[in-house]
Amino acid sequence: MLIWTRLGFLVFVFFFAAACLCQLGFDRIYGHGYYSAHKWTIGTAMVIAAGPSWLMGRFLRRRAKVLIDPQTGQQVFLDGDTHTLFFIRMDLWGPIFLVLGTALYAVDFFRR
Repeated sequence: MLIWTRLGFLVFVFFFAAACLCQLGFDRIYGHGYYSAHKWTIGTAMVIAAGPSWLMGRFLRRRAKVLIDPQTGQQVFLDGDTHTLFFIRMDLWGPIFLVLGTALYAVDFFRR
């Protein structure tokens, strides 16, 4: 089963890169294992990954061609909605990451 279409896998790449950078940074600054012990650090990686995911998704949607069916008058997008991860458009992963990252901040804040 395919979980992404076209360039949708880049959402995972952006998150993985942000998570690796956050782990290296937080563990170097606060000590080994700090990244794994706190949820807000993973939330930070999600917030960082939100930007590139949203920007790349918007760029790819703007490149889409819009055709209008002369018989029905409906708009048909070619190549715009095909960049997905788990059937969710790439540009929508930005707000999803922001909400999840903020939720992880709140969970870690109220846990103390």
